[in-house]
Amino acid sequence: MEDNLLSLSDLLDNRKQRILNTIRNSEELREGAIEQLEKARARLRKIEIEADEFRVNGYSEIEREKLNLIDSTYKTLEQLENYKNETIILNNKRPVIKSDNGFSNKLYKEL
Repeated sequence: MEDNLLSLSDLLDNRKQRILNTIRNSEELREGAIEQLEKARARLRKIEIEADEFRVNGYSEIEREKLNLIDSTYKTLEQLENYKNETIILNNKRPVIKSDNGFSNKLYKEL
């Protein structure tokens, strides 16, 4: 019976050692997983910062392009307004020129 108790005690000790080893291995795996998680979080933060910078720079570039387009449009409108005014001035002078030519033609015929 003593041998049976020793065997049982040895079996229990072995089982206890296996359980303790499993717990140690689990702790090591847990620590490794936590370390990987922290690294992943750090990478995520870095990527989020880069994405924010990209967004800000992208919006800034879009704003610059928008302002350039507005400026260019105003310049084009100003040129069109100038051409329109020049055309109006020329059209207003045309009857004067025609009447001057008519007067000149009459004078020429009379001479």
